[in-house]
Amino acid sequence: MNRRHSLRVALAALLLAGCDGGAGEDGTAAKALHFTDCEEQTALLVVAPAQLPPLPEGFAYGKPLPGLPLAGVHVSGSRCADLDGRGPTQDLLAFALIEPPESYRSEGVTAYGILLGGYTRHASTAAAFAAWGMGDKVQAGTVDWQLTATPVARIGSVSASGASSSVTTRINGLGPVIQPGGGLTRAFHFAEGRVAASIDAFYTPQTGMLGIGTAQQQGDGPLPLGYSVATGSHAWDYDLELRNPQRYP
Repeated sequence: MNRRHSLRVALAALLLAGCDGGAGEDGTAAKALHFTDCEEQTALLVVAPAQLPPLPEGFAYGKPLPGLPLAGVHVSGSRCADLDGRGPTQDLLAFALIEPPESYRSEGVTAYGILLGGYTRHASTAAAFAAWGMGDKVQAGTVDWQLTATPVARIGSVSASGASSSVTTRINGLGPVIQPGGGLTRAFHFAEGRVAASIDAFYTPQTGMLGIGTAQQQGDGPLPLGYSVATGSHAWDYDLELRNPQRYP
């Protein structure tokens, strides 16, 4: 589970711009969000780039399978014990791996993606992302976790739903347990054919397990396919910081 396959990013991006939970005490947008004691399951889908949104000039979809003209979509369900002292969080977010032009790269960032959409339950996360210019992609909704874990296996299901769609991922992980390192990723948001915003996500080292499973969507959701077989992973015992929000002219 290298960093490119673990871009889960962070993007708990979302709606509810009217909520004030993600703002600072002076009413300004939070400069960072700090998630502690997190776990997640991620499904990796392999699709044709034509099934995904067109990219601005200079950007290209990443190739999860070297030598094949395919793109990778990550569907990540995460839950954390606490967000900046405001209680637990649960989100499901989908994003696609991309390769940006050199002018949008930064030293130390190991993987890049674009937010396709998703669902969140936490008003603080939703309000912050809306203030950062990334609030039009994800529905406010419900996220339900089911997990059975043993020392050698993790059987997980994450179901999320909003007003017009729902997504469910099921990932069955089987040992050995691995120890992925931490890292820094960046997710972009595109609007009207240009780069509109970005956010960085810093992960601490994790405990993990690889797996296989499925992703299923109903309604007008963020995924390019209604049903997909997926490779995937589980990760736990890590912290996450979303930081360095940027808007682009």
